[in-house]
Amino acid sequence: MSTTHRKSNPRSQTTTLGLSILVGIAITATIACNKPDNEATEIVLPPPVSDIVLVPHCSARGLMDLERNALVALYRATDGDNWTDNQNWLSDAPLAEWYGVQTDDCGNVIGLNLFRNNLGGPIPEEIGSLSSLQVLGLGGNSLSGQIPTILGSLQNLRGLYLHSNYLYGVVPEDLGRSVPLMQMSIGGNDLEGCIPSHLRSAESSFYDHDTDRFSDLHDVPTMLFCDETGSAESDLAALTAFYNATDGPNWFGAHDWNSDYPVGDWGGVLINGRGRVTEIILPGNNLNGELPPEITHLTELTKLDLSDNRLNGVIPPDFTTLKQMQQIELDWNQLSGPIPQDIGDLSKLEIIRLTGNQLDGPIPSQFGVIDTLKTLQLSFNQLIGPIPSELGDLQNMELLHLQKNRLTGTVPSTLGNLNSLAELDLSENQLDGRVPNQLGNLINLYLLNLAYNNLSGYLPPELGNLKQLFRLSVQSNALEGSIPPEFAQLENLGHLNLSNNRLQGSIPPELGKLDRLGTIILWGNRLNGTIPETIGTNRQHGSVTYIIRELYLGGGNDFAGCVPDHLLEVTRLHDLATLGLKTCSGSRIDDRKEMWPQERTALTALYHSTDGPNWVNTDNWLTEAPIGMWYGVYSSGRVETLFLDQNGLNGSIPVQFNDLGYLHELYVRNNNLKDLKPYDIHRMMPLRVMYIGGNQLANPKDDWSDCWPEEWTRVESDQPFFKSQVCVDPFSPETDRQALIALYEATDGENWKNNDNWLTDAPLDEWIGIQTYTNGRVKSMHLYNNGMTGSIPNVIGDLTKLETLGLSVNKLSGRVPATIGRLRLLENFDARTNRLTGEIPPELGYLPLLQYLYLGENYLTGEIPPELGNLHRLEYLDLSNNQLSGSIPAELGEVENLRELALDFNQLEGEIPLELENLQQLKVLLLTENRLTGPIPPELGRLQNLWRLDLSHNVLEGEIPPEIGNLRQLTWLHLQLNQLTGAVPPELGNLCSVENRIGLLGNNFVGEVPTEIVCEE
Repeated sequence: MSTTHRKSNPRSQTTTLGLSILVGIAITATIACNKPDNEATEIVLPPPVSDIVLVPHCSARGLMDLERNALVALYRATDGDNWTDNQNWLSDAPLAEWYGVQTDDCGNVIGLNLFRNNLGGPIPEEIGSLSSLQVLGLGGNSLSGQIPTILGSLQNLRGLYLHSNYLYGVVPEDLGRSVPLMQMSIGGNDLEGCIPSHLRSAESSFYDHDTDRFSDLHDVPTMLFCDETGSAESDLAALTAFYNATDGPNWFGAHDWNSDYPVGDWGGVLINGRGRVTEIILPGNNLNGELPPEITHLTELTKLDLSDNRLNGVIPPDFTTLKQMQQIELDWNQLSGPIPQDIGDLSKLEIIRLTGNQLDGPIPSQFGVIDTLKTLQLSFNQLIGPIPSELGDLQNMELLHLQKNRLTGTVPSTLGNLNSLAELDLSENQLDGRVPNQLGNLINLYLLNLAYNNLSGYLPPELGNLKQLFRLSVQSNALEGSIPPEFAQLENLGHLNLSNNRLQGSIPPELGKLDRLGTIILWGNRLNGTIPETIGTNRQHGSVTYIIRELYLGGGNDFAGCVPDHLLEVTRLHDLATLGLKTCSGSRIDDRKEMWPQERTALTALYHSTDGPNWVNTDNWLTEAPIGMWYGVYSSGRVETLFLDQNGLNGSIPVQFNDLGYLHELYVRNNNLKDLKPYDIHRMMPLRVMYIGGNQLANPKDDWSDCWPEEWTRVESDQPFFKSQVCVDPFSPETDRQALIALYEATDGENWKNNDNWLTDAPLDEWIGIQTYTNGRVKSMHLYNNGMTGSIPNVIGDLTKLETLGLSVNKLSGRVPATIGRLRLLENFDARTNRLTGEIPPELGYLPLLQYLYLGENYLTGEIPPELGNLHRLEYLDLSNNQLSGSIPAELGEVENLRELALDFNQLEGEIPLELENLQQLKVLLLTENRLTGPIPPELGRLQNLWRLDLSHNVLEGEIPPEIGNLRQLTWLHLQLNQLTGAVPPELGNLCSVENRIGLLGNNFVGEVPTEIVCEE
């Protein structure tokens, strides 16, 4: 366990009162300071406050001396001469000029912020003389002794930060009793006993000494609340049954499961203060089997994430007994049967994800009574029947995904009541009727996808009210009428697909004036008139230029006039040539086909060899439409993905399939394929994912060309020959064995916690933590928390087939080897919580398949390599808790799939790049505890999927952009301890879902808290 504190200089605060806003009811106190004109000062106290305490008059000279004496006592008791920064302390300067001291207009000390300032020794009792103190920040130092009980007498104290010191003893009983503390961090000390029960309602957190991170007070298992009792024996039995039922011995990461270690140490398990299991998080962990009924005995379970495994069977019927459940993630498994009808009994449920299973039956109408529900994702199943109108009662719903099912009936007009909805995807069902005009009431909607249904009637002009809408897709329906001119009001629209309908009339020229519109697909309608000159022009929005990326106008439309010349630069000439028009400069448009016509030929051959006329969906196949518009084809010029699951394919894959030289993913599950040709299909090196289960494939013939590539072992298949016909790798598994031996020797393998079978003659997949392909090459390495020391050897780069490299929570030192850049198949690199030093190798930016990069909680230095911007598949990037310097590379804005970006607790400088606004999938952005300057970019307000934003503890200036109020999914906003100014924008009132998670403390705001951000219970 590491006990090293990382030090950094806190910033001196001005004399303006810092605000800490936690959603609730704000109380304003008027305090007379005996100014010459007896002027009153308005101070907004953070809620909840039951009594208003008045600060003494400015004329109380004795009190002023008492406060100065208290600060002098603190200085002398904590070795002030050796503080990192002690500017003006013990001088005659006003207290407001003493480093880290904040005063109000009367000169009373209201804030003391000495974070990471090298304080040592006990906290003196004289601190109790600071009767006006609202914030006491002494975290990250070397303070010793006990927490003074006199802190309980500070009637104005709202924020207490004593984390990461060497304090011991009990938490004072009177702390925060008379006037509740709003924020408290006391973790990372040697405290004992229990936590006073009245602190349960505080916005309190522990600071984990080992990871330099805050964790919720209620989830810390080492200290109980004083009124808590209970046993975890039944939970232990339930976990054991779960482990046995889901093939636990073959999990990828079964760290400490079924062992004598405390349940809280079992990988993926979190417990509360009474030792009860509250979370099980095991995504992508090779769980195989049915969920046992014992899992319903975990009665305090709040989160269950078992996504991306191989679970089968039904959802246990007693699942609805888990009354504390808030989050269920069982997506991308093989679950079948209906969704439990009593699902409405889970009254605290906020998120349920069941996407990518084989669930059938109707959608339970009981979902409509779960008032707390925010996310409902049931896509890619076999659900039938209508969409329950009761879903319109879910006022907190933010994501509703029902695509790719067999739903029938109309789109309920009640869905227009979902005022918080950000994404509505009902595509690829069998819905009919009209598009309800009530959908125009969804003012927070970001995505609306109704494609591939049987909808008819007109496009409602009310959809023009959706000012936050970014993506509108209604292709492949039977819609008629004209394109509503009201669509020109969709100021945030970036993607518009109206193709394959029966739309008439002309293109509204105002569409070309929409700043962010990058995709316009109008192919396959009956449009006429002239093509507006405004279509396809580049638009400037702030400092960013938005360029049209996709424009399809052909396929049945009957435009007149000419084609604006600038369109030749932004669309494929083949599409424009089908219009039969010249350019406006008079030149003929060259009727060229795609640059890679062999790909159209390959898809055509696939259609004919698999009984294309009888497919379930053949939209645009064999037409002149760009192949990227053919059903199930995903293309950015070259075909990259084919998604033809359950589409009635009957026959064999043809030899021309070889010409799809950029195909990465193939999904042909649940068809009637009988043979996989061509014989050289395995030579298609880009192919990485192939899902072929549910077909009638025969074993490869004797003349099959050699073998199947090991890269295809990530296959969802019921074909046994995929386990026996893997290619002989030209690199012997013996090479991998030698690399593992070098790792063992370089990291003191003899003293690992577990080194079972290492350095023996056993097959490598019997070495603890190693998984191999069927040919013996190493596929993954999981050595989490295994007591490793020493450095990672360069020979690690010889494991060229490695997909997962897991070395987190060890004591590894030295540099991250640049040779890891040779691991071209690597998807997950996790070396968190070690002692690694040196710079991050830029070679990591050239790992084309990398999805997870975790290097947080080390001692890495230097700048963040801009080459990381090349990682277009990256979803999680954690570089937090290091010593990185320099600026945040603008290139990170190019990692379009990024979901979490954690750069907190470093020494980064400069401004926040505007390019981060391009990270539209981003859910978490952590930049706290750096040295960032400049304003908060208003462009961050475009990150509509953002859940957590933490910019605290920097040197940010200027006002809070009102655009931050657009982040409707935000559940955590921390801006405290910067140098922000101005008034708090009323637009933050849009964030009322941010339950007690708005932090604005320690800035230079003026005025009162706007009434708009007072959120009622």
